Amino acid sequence: MSSNRRTSKRSVISSAASIIGTAAVAYGAYKAIELAWNYWNEDRGKLRMRNDDFVPGSEPPRNFQNSQLRWQMRRQRILRCQEEAINALGDFLPTLRRCIEELTDTSKETKLLKELRTTEANENRRLKEQELWKTIKINAFAQLIVTAYAHNILFLVLTVQVHLLGGKLLEEQLGSRDTSSSFGADSLASDRMASYQESHRIVLSRTYEYFFGQGLQLLVDSTMQAVDVALEDWDVTHPSSINTTTEMLDEGIKEVCKKLEERGGRSCRRPMSILRFLQPPQHGLDSSVNDDLANSILDETFDLIESPVFQDAQRDCHSSILKLMYEESWSKIFIDPQSPNSSPQPKPLATVVTKLKRTSRSFFGERSVNKQTPRVNLYVLTLERIPSVLELGDVSFN
Repeated sequence: MSSNRRTSKRSVISSAASIIGTAAVAYGAYKAIELAWNYWNEDRGKLRMRNDDFVPGSEPPRNFQNSQLRWQMRRQRILRCQEEAINALGDFLPTLRRCIEELTDTSKETKLLKELRTTEANENRRLKEQELWKTIKINAFAQLIVTAYAHNILFLVLTVQVHLLGGKLLEEQLGSRDTSSSFGADSLASDRMASYQESHRIVLSRTYEYFFGQGLQLLVDSTMQAVDVALEDWDVTHPSSINTTTEMLDEGIKEVCKKLEERGGRSCRRPMSILRFLQPPQHGLDSSVNDDLANSILDETFDLIESPVFQDAQRDCHSSILKLMYEESWSKIFIDPQSPNSSPQPKPLATVVTKLKRTSRSFFGERSVNKQTPRVNLYVLTLERIPSVLELGDVSFN
């Protein structure tokens, strides 16, 4: 990739990072204060009703200390956190798609390839075509694989952070139940919720602005390198590439993922750590940031990302995403659209590479499961039901 091309792409992603940073902060600040205030008032309202028959200053009602009540509140809060993590992801996806498409754009190479076809056939033209097709191949596969990885990173980190915040809000409410502010002093409660708003804004800013800036660029570069190595022998211009099968494509994508997951040239059973895409090498909050809750959520986020439960969820999400992509998208490249029930047929590698971009775009689409339900992203619907993801939410909430 030329230095001018790389500079152009970095300026694009910097611009996109600014856009997503602003959107993330606005969304997170609004949601944090709205959810926190709703949680606070809903639970305080219930507890007022339970406490109406008691004299102020006396012992709290027994129901207040009832473990079943605590369990019910916890389960309700976790369900709300699951919903809000999905809603937040939905707000991120359009910008994620735009950023990935900009970073893996091949319009320039495609245009040059068309221009070459109008020139006289010779050795120089053949070499240029070979080089252009190599770039298009690398970018097409990188776009597909980065889409899967970036989607999983966003989904899992949002799951962790939304549940962490939800758990801290519940802890705050239960911890203050014996004070007068639990049943009065609404202005004090409002101030406390505003502090959660600011803390969550800091968390969003530091996490997602970096991810959509340097982190996503690093993920794309790493994936392109993996594609270049794993599919080195996949030459679009070679006569042997005329018979590419669905099995070959499936194995090729798995080999790229394997190379991407390697550490020091060695394969690992555990998925790669995503911390390098979420924080700079020299991690540490600015000394000017004096927010204990934000520091706590960030530190706990990074600790959880390194935990076995997160890695289990990461592995399961990745497997589920690739399986669904195969079933819903890239396996259909080899099916005749006029005969959807026919068997897959080999295709030229050039055709496969060209259609992979369409596969990546379909990842961000929505559909209705039935006429009574709203349109949803099929991949999100699949991920939120994975047992290890639900376990990750539970662990993060505690």
